[in-house]
Order: sequence, then C-alpha cells, then structure tokens
Amino acid sequence: NLLDFVAALQEELVRAGVLPPDYDFAAHRELAPMQPGDVPLTCADSEAEKNAVDCLRRSVQKCVTKSKTVHADAIELTMEIRLKTDDTDFINSLSALDGVESAVLVSYNGEYMG
Repeated sequence: NLLDFVAALQEELVRAGVLPPDYDFAAHRELAPMQPGDVPLTCADSEAEKNAVDCLRRSVQKCVTKSKTVHADAIELTMEIRLKTDDTDFINSLSALDGVESAVLVSYNGEYMG
C-alpha cells in the first residue's frame, strides 16, 4: 500500500539524517482524491444490468453511465466510477452476480497515449 511505503520512506529519511527527528510529516501530507476509473460490464439482461448498477452504486463514491449498447443477447455498459478507498474487492462481487458475464476495472489518470 502506498501509505505504508510513505511511512517507511519517512523513517528512512529521518534515520539517514536527511530530515530532523521532530519533522512534522502530517503537516506536509496532502492526499489527492481517488482517481476515476471505468467499469465495462456485460450483462445477460436488464435485471442483471439493474443488479450490477445497484452493486456499483453501493460500492463506489460516484457512478455515472458513459455508454450503453443493447444487443439481442446482452447489454454492454461502461460506467465511470470514483472509488471510496483503494479497495477493489467490489469488482469480484460484481463479477459474481447472476447474469453478469464480465466486469473489468480500468483505472486511468486522464492522460491518454495515442
């Protein structure tokens, strides 16, 4: 976890004498909000779609439909989300729902290579 790495780095900087032992790390810490991501979903029918979207909305801070394609045998959705925490276990629960054929978590930082 990133915060564990930061704590280890702080300890090493003090141990190496780069920073004084009384340095106030908390006063200088600024946490950025969780980055947005996409969740492409394939659902068997509208009931599975509803259950999947409900599961997502309970699990994340923000959930917005970016696209939806309806085929004769499936519904494809792309949901833009913003996580509450760095816990991604919700995607496992989402994948296990009846009628959810696939669920993928794609993180991005807003920069695209092309």
